[in-house]
Amino acid sequence: MMAILLVVVVTTVMTHVTVSSNANLRRTSVLTHLNQAQHYTDALLTYAERVLVLDKYRSSADSLDEDWAQRLPAYSIDGGEVSGHINEYSSRFNLAQLRIADRFAVDVFYRLFSLLALPRRQADAVIEQIRQGQRVSVIGAFASAGMAEADIHRVSPFFSFLPINSEKLNMNVVSPEVFAAYFEMTIESAKNLLAERLSNPIQNQSELMAFASKHNLLGKKAAGTGQNAVSVIELKFSTQSRYFQVVGQVQIGDAVQSVVAYYDRASARRLTRLSRRHSQLMYE
Repeated sequence: MMAILLVVVVTTVMTHVTVSSNANLRRTSVLTHLNQAQHYTDALLTYAERVLVLDKYRSSADSLDEDWAQRLPAYSIDGGEVSGHINEYSSRFNLAQLRIADRFAVDVFYRLFSLLALPRRQADAVIEQIRQGQRVSVIGAFASAGMAEADIHRVSPFFSFLPINSEKLNMNVVSPEVFAAYFEMTIESAKNLLAERLSNPIQNQSELMAFASKHNLLGKKAAGTGQNAVSVIELKFSTQSRYFQVVGQVQIGDAVQSVVAYYDRASARRLTRLSRRHSQLMYE
């Protein structure tokens, strides 16, 4: 009986040791994969930076047919894959404008919230949060204003948080929703108006004004103001993009690492990384 009991005890101990050893080996493997993923995300950002700099050298105007705007398929690596893309960030509504007494910006913001089927009370709550000066991100401002998570993810692509009066919106890139908020038109009308830019991007300010004249924008009023649309186009729109967002993800084995970085491309010789945020996930 004692012999049987001893065998049971030894077997239990050995099983525990084996399980613990396997768990430790697995954890070590995941940590190794995360370290490898870190190097891949670094390389991904370096590649994106090079694409943005080369693009600035090649052309004076930015449009959605350029290399930086293309969504490439995931790239296979040993044990996993790398994926990433570049988002233009200048042509979203800049929430930082709400910090100052800019009635025009506030009116456009209310108009955009309405077009996105969001209630006025939530728009008021977002403005209050931003004017308190405590929120420096789109998701942070929306979450603090009590917006539902589904709504936050749905509408965040139309907003940014950049320096006040940092840059104009790019007519070649701006979404129909944001464009419609600047003028008295529906989203559908904005889609129809902006459709031709995909096959015929606007190259300079002269072409931009010709585009506005062609589509009878010069006689329209900006949303909620007495300004002529022509002055809004001249002051608020251009054909260049200055700010960009780079999003990347690396998966190796059971480890996943994501990165989001923001850039200010003031010129071909000056590309500044404004921020960089990593997140890690381990499946055990």
